[in-house]
This record gives sequence, C-alpha cells and structure tokens, in this order.
Amino acid sequence: MQINLKKDAFLGQLFPGLKDDDWQDDSRLAQYLPNAYSRGGYTPEVKIEDEIVQISLDEQKVTKVNKVYQDALKLAAKGSYDRAKALIKPLLDEGTQNAELFRVYGQCLAEEGDKEGAMNYLIDALKWDPNHTESLIVMGNLYAEGKGDLETAQVFFDKVMELEPDNYLALNNIGGVLSKSGQLEQGAVFFKRALEAEPNFPFALYGLALTSFKTADYAECFDYCCRAMSSAGNNDQFRTLIRPLRGLMIEAASYYAETVTAEELYHSLHQELENATGRLIEIEPSDNIPTAAKLEVAEYKKRDIHRVLYKPKYTAVAHLIMHELIHLELIMEARAIDENQLFLAQNKEVQLFRSRTGAAQKRLAKAGFDESRIDGFLDMLFHGINSQIYNAPIDLFIEQRLYERYPALRPIQFLSLLKLNQEAVEGANTESAKVYSPRFVRDANITLSFTQLFLFRDLFGLDMTGEIKEPRLYKKAEKLYADYLNMRADKEPGEEYDLVRWWGEDLELEGMYRLVGES
Repeated sequence: MQINLKKDAFLGQLFPGLKDDDWQDDSRLAQYLPNAYSRGGYTPEVKIEDEIVQISLDEQKVTKVNKVYQDALKLAAKGSYDRAKALIKPLLDEGTQNAELFRVYGQCLAEEGDKEGAMNYLIDALKWDPNHTESLIVMGNLYAEGKGDLETAQVFFDKVMELEPDNYLALNNIGGVLSKSGQLEQGAVFFKRALEAEPNFPFALYGLALTSFKTADYAECFDYCCRAMSSAGNNDQFRTLIRPLRGLMIEAASYYAETVTAEELYHSLHQELENATGRLIEIEPSDNIPTAAKLEVAEYKKRDIHRVLYKPKYTAVAHLIMHELIHLELIMEARAIDENQLFLAQNKEVQLFRSRTGAAQKRLAKAGFDESRIDGFLDMLFHGINSQIYNAPIDLFIEQRLYERYPALRPIQFLSLLKLNQEAVEGANTESAKVYSPRFVRDANITLSFTQLFLFRDLFGLDMTGEIKEPRLYKKAEKLYADYLNMRADKEPGEEYDLVRWWGEDLELEGMYRLVGES
C-alpha cells in the first residue's frame, strides 16, 4: 500500500507538528513523516521525489476492516455515538491504518460537540488517506463553522475540488462558507454547481433560497424553497431542513405580498372574464359571508352583473378573488357546451340528512343542548358538508389552473391555502367534533380536507397531512385524489361535476344534494 502526498499547503494542514514552512523542507519531512505514520512498532518507508512524498506501507500490517467496523457505522447512523466509539477504539489502539475508522470516530466526536477531538481524529484519517473526501469535507466544515477560519477551511475544500470537481457535498459546503462570509454571489455559483452535479439537492436549493432572501429577491427565494421542500420530502436525511424551510417560505411569501397589490394580480383575469361573459364583474369586500370568499353568478341571482365577495381581513385576498374568478371561468366553459350543473339541497335532502343523525341528536340532548341549539348545529353541519363536497373537487382544478397560469400569484396562493389548510387541520383535530358530529359527516369532512392537503403538497412541497392523525381516512382520500389526477390531464368542460357525484357516493353523501343541468 502506498500513500502519495503533494508538497503543498495541504500537507502542512495534515501535520500541525510541521512548523511554518517545514513541509517544503525535504530533510524535515523525511525525519517527521515516518514517526507520524508509525503504528504498533511498525515504521513505514518514506521517499520524496519530484515534489511527491511517498509513504510505503506493508499491506500485511494494515488492519482489515471487519464486522466491528460495519456495526459501528450502523450505530453512528442511529446516533449511538458512545457505542460506536467503544467498538472502534480498540481497532484504533491496535494500530489500524483505515482512514474510514478515524473518520467515523472523529465525526462521532463532532456530533457530541468535541470539535477539537474530532479534528484530531480526522487529521489521522487524512494521514492514512489524504484523498479521503468525507474527512476533507468534515474538516472544512469544522474550520469554517466551528472555528470561523474560512481561509483554512478553503484549503480542505480546494483539495476536494482537486480530487472530485463534481462532488456536490463539497460544492454545497463551499457555497455555504462563502455565503456566511458575505460573499453571496460567489456562494451562489457553488450552490448552482452543486445542483449541476446533483439536481434538486435540497441543501443547495436552501442555500440559494437564503441567498435570494438576503438580496431581497423574495419571489426567487420562494421558488427555491418550494423546490427544496419538494425534494426533501419525507427523506430522513433532510428532515432537519423542513422546519427552517417552512419558516423561510412563509417569510419570503409575506415579504413578497407587500410588494404587489391585489388588483395588479387579478386585473387581467378580471378584464378577460368580463369580455368573455359580456357582463360586469363587481369585486367587493364583505364581512357578511360564511366563507373567505364567495361567487355570485348573475343568472343565479337574476341580475345583470356577477359579483365576487371576499373578507378583506383574510390572508392574501388576491388569491381569494382569483379563485372565484376561475370558478366563474369553469362555469362559463361548461355552460358553453350545455354541461353546467346546478347544486341543489332542499327539504327532501335535509330530511334525509336529519334521518341519519339520530345518534348524534341523542348525544347532544344528553349533553344538555336544547332543541333549538341542536337544530342550529345540524343545520350548520348540513350546509357545511354540502358546501365542502361541492367545492373540494372543483377547488383542485381551480388551484392547479391558478398555479400553472399565474406564477406571480404563487407566493400569495401559498399563504392563502396555508391559512385555509391550517383551519381545516384545526377542525379535523377538534375533540368536540369527534364527540358530537355524526361519524359520516366527520369522516367526509376530514377525507375531503386531505385531498386539499395533497394538492398543497404537490404544488408547494409542504406536507401537512401528518398533522391529521387519521390513517384510515388518509387512504380513502388517496383514492379520491387519484380520481382527480386521472381526470386532470385531459379534463373536458363540466367534468368536474362527475367528481362531485363520485366522491359523494364514496363518502356516503348521496341523496343529500342534487346536481341538475342548468338548462
């Protein structure tokens, strides 16, 4: 076995015992290195030729990496650092020359907070294998983040780049070091090089997101955050990124929202639909609507204008307005081929609903609710679940269209849907709903809420589904969402009403509403 080392500054970093420029002195190297590599009474041969130092080892003397090493790796991966070190230490004491063992031991120390101890073992790793890139990267990180010594950190990173120009971990770390030192443009270059080597590497995307945020490019920051979140997903390796990414997404989207007005976002869509429908569309704030926003179709109200009402204090009103405008667009597309449907729920449907809530009524009466309060509660549930079964499937098509057609809206769309989804999660986890709501209503409500969370995850990468602990309903929602995905690619006007029917049947809501042709 032969180790080849260049006579350069990196050699000086490997052996702190070499004073000043001793690494340039052949006689000093010839004296120092044999002792540095001596193990268990065995001293290797050292030759220096043409600026290359050659350390020759007798392979029979090199300790083989055995099962102990493999077990130690598994323990370290699980965070059992003490147990991993206990397995490795005897091999180190016996005089092993395996760089990976020194690296694992050093990294365990680093994770435990012993930075100096970690660096000592990592240097040992590099003595036995100066091309050991993992040790080089960790050393660079420790110098940069642990000591704030960017110049020395760069020596180790440069060595990695020399060995592996496409090493995305090293490129990402160099980008981070440069960015933290205030060299944002140079840092971004390395983050992008890391992405060229490993497309959608979450840490590089996060680095670019932070860089964009620092330069006040909030739209670009938000886009990088979404890509990083989508790439990180449920991968345990990137779990630590989820929380900071979520916070940065919200912060970037909020700052972005301050740079645009609602009208400049919805203006073009507003004008297009007024021209297409041949009617004026009034857009007005209102605190007297049951939902965040509401569409009033002119023909349904027997008047000459359409109206979009929205709650002015709600998050990201531009999205609420554009959502209702796209709903009107879907209605007009379906109407053009005589496929538009009206959603009706009248006395017959109310009576069927009431007939299925007997057990819930008894629980409410037993809890002390009088008849009028019970009637009001059931009326609220009836209208609420009917509104949800009608809107949930249609909303998926609306949000997908908004996302694809209006990139400038995306950060605001994210904020708006985040708030709506947080309210849905809160409702799903409300203890009183578990006690007093009829089971078929609660199951339908949570299942439909999951479908919205699925789309939110697909669009923006942020997965909130784990905030509702209902695995049975999660699986049911996956089947409903698959119906949507199958229809989305080649959807025809009016087909969204098929989903309203199918989902109603799957959720045992049929008979509680009717869809009838508009004509």
